[in-house]
Amino acid sequence: GQGKEEQELSVTAVGALRELPGIGGEETVGLIAIHHNGRFLEFFPQDSKIEWETEEWGSWKITAFTPDKKLKAEIIAKCDSPGTLLRAPTNGKGLAPACRDTFEGVVEMKIWELDELIVNAKSTDGGLEIGGGPWETTWKDSAEFNDAIKTLLSVDVDLDGVFEQLPPLKLFKPRGL
Repeated sequence: GQGKEEQELSVTAVGALRELPGIGGEETVGLIAIHHNGRFLEFFPQDSKIEWETEEWGSWKITAFTPDKKLKAEIIAKCDSPGTLLRAPTNGKGLAPACRDTFEGVVEMKIWELDELIVNAKSTDGGLEIGGGPWETTWKDSAEFNDAIKTLLSVDVDLDGVFEQLPPLKLFKPRGL
């Protein structure tokens, strides 16, 4: 909570574009996943509205609101160092310089539950990244699934049964599933 050191706190947050395999095009995806004192707080497009604003380097902000759980998260990150240029998978160029990374980020995170601030934390060694560029302007976007997608995702499917009934699909079964 506010004013005390957080002992068990980690966060992963992302806002991105991803290619849609097979059907072409791209979709915007985002998430915030937080582990806090034995709880897992999740903000995914199925049940949350996620918005972000990213500068070409040095400033990130991502927020999420989950109406049914009455949770809200806000993460603001800044970095004064130039970061490190890294190679990343690219479309058509293999591994190429396409990503900038740092562990010198100043990250501030706030979480509210039922309008009560339950986390107010700051780190000066946050891991930050920007990839897929070059980004030359601020990128603002959001991720939220429409009702039809939410309904499809809520359908309970026996994937083992599907793979057993349709043996040719076993070639596409991910390991561990």
